[in-house]
Amino acid sequence: MRRFLFLLLFVGASLASFSTEYVDVFEAGKEGYAFFRIPAIIKVPNGPLLAFCEGRRLNRKDSGDIDMVMKRSDDGGRTWSALRVIWDDQDNVCGNPAPVWDAVAKKVILVCTWNNGRDVSEEIRKQTSIDTRRIFVMESLDTCATWSTPREITTDTKKPSWQWYATGPCHAIQMSKTGRIVVPCNHTENMLTHSHIIYSDDHGMTWRLGAVQSQVGGDESTIAETPRHHIIQNMRMYTYREQHPCRAYLVSKDGGESYSGDMTFSEELIEPVCQGSILSVRKRNGKLSKMLLFTNPSSKVRRENLVMKESRDNGASWRVHTTIYPGKAAYSDLVQIDAGTVGVLFECGKKSCYEKIAFCRIALRK
Repeated sequence: MRRFLFLLLFVGASLASFSTEYVDVFEAGKEGYAFFRIPAIIKVPNGPLLAFCEGRRLNRKDSGDIDMVMKRSDDGGRTWSALRVIWDDQDNVCGNPAPVWDAVAKKVILVCTWNNGRDVSEEIRKQTSIDTRRIFVMESLDTCATWSTPREITTDTKKPSWQWYATGPCHAIQMSKTGRIVVPCNHTENMLTHSHIIYSDDHGMTWRLGAVQSQVGGDESTIAETPRHHIIQNMRMYTYREQHPCRAYLVSKDGGESYSGDMTFSEELIEPVCQGSILSVRKRNGKLSKMLLFTNPSSKVRRENLVMKESRDNGASWRVHTTIYPGKAAYSDLVQIDAGTVGVLFECGKKSCYEKIAFCRIALRK
């Protein structure tokens, strides 16, 4: 496990200028896998950080032999355990991790997707594939020492007319008042992309399809709860790229059952079409603060220059950012470590942004 240090300076009043240590968590060509992709991370209160991703056995492609793997850190992300495989279905795809800590049931819930390893995404979208994308849920009652057998929930969360389907990929959330588990998702219908939400009100035992984006364009998404207990769903966009090379968002005021208005573009959140992560920062007393954080590659054309931006108005505008990784970088996920520290798990590298998945800690000002 390698570590490397950068001094990152920026102008702004909300985050401190700092030096931060980057730790390589998953590295291509090691621990039995050609590549690691699609990071997701959560924190167990008074417990470990849990990092999930896809272990791609043979190559970097989205199809083929792909396993769900994880590591844990018991010291706030400074060191990490050996790799553990938590779902390996022979030569098929087990991926798109969307984990969450259920603070009421005291367990980790992991929602994810499966498809036949011989099917590629284009065949699934055209419905010429051997099988289709299916949705599963797993859980762990002992902070990931053991896992339940993956249980399929496709018929409850996917319409028959939908083709491609993806959970996250990033952490899911638990609503602070109701305990509802809410997962950001996306799908294609008639070859067009849409974002949507699924949720559970009984700690992952049963699942329902919630809000579905009617406007075309939403794709991989990430969600956060605001102090008003609304959900903001921030999405990458394929459509409208010429007019809006940026992210967009939707708001739900009923816990993810429906959207309260139309999709809005976040012009400050530029990107080259990539995944991103949003996080609600909690105060020392556990209550939601007014601070939202967001990470993605801040470039209109390339997956590079991973930044963190801040919003104080529920995601309507974004300001003050710090560069997390100025080089090649792609997918990321945010986690709050404690009241004054957040962490970022992200894909990066020198020649390619898929050389490793690294982790860094960032200190926050009050």
